[in-house]
Formats: sequence, C-alpha cells, structure tokens
Amino acid sequence: ADCVVFVYDLERDSSVQNLARWKKEFDAQSLAPVPVVVVGNKNDSHDPHIDSNERAGKEWARSIKAAHFTTSALEGKGIDEVFHYIATEVHRRSEPSKPNMDSVVLTERNEEDCQCVII
Repeated sequence: ADCVVFVYDLERDSSVQNLARWKKEFDAQSLAPVPVVVVGNKNDSHDPHIDSNERAGKEWARSIKAAHFTTSALEGKGIDEVFHYIATEVHRRSEPSKPNMDSVVLTERNEEDCQCVII
C-alpha cells in the first residue's frame, strides 16, 4: 500500500473507538510504513456526538502522527482536500533521492584504470 485511510463515522462513538483496532490490523499486514490519513465523515450532521467524536478522532490521529480531515460525503465537502493530501504525500515519498551535485568529492583517481569521464 502507498497510503492508508481510516474513515470513521462522526455520529457513532463505536466507530471512533474502532480506529486503533483498524490500525493494528493494518500494521499486522503492512510491509512498510506509509502515510496514514484519518477521516471523520458526516460533518454535515447535527448529531450531538459529532464534536466529541471529532475531538477524539483528531487526538488519536495526532497520537499516531497522522493527518486528520473531516468530510461530508453527502455534500461532497472536504473530499478533494483528502485526496490532494494523499496524492501529495505519496508523490513526495516516491521521489527518488536527488544527489547533491555540489558536494561530489573525488578521491584517488588512477588514470590508467579510469573508464569514466569527469565533466
């Protein structure tokens, strides 16, 4: 996987409580560390649990050093930001390291054995 997204329901306490278990299950199967994104969905709801569940979701995301977003799939709000973040993180992590050409140091060069051209 290049990224993992945990989506929880802002209206349901049990959904927030499941985040740690979902991450544990993912970690057990993951081969390498990847960006983690936590998304609280249904921020359009007027349910009284939303504020406390969002705080709990943000706190949990912070504790595992993950990005946190809230969205409304129903209204299409916040979704572009989530996917933009994911694309940016995956691209940033997949860029090969670029050598710093200003700090190339050549030591001991045997002219007879050298099969390279130094420009």
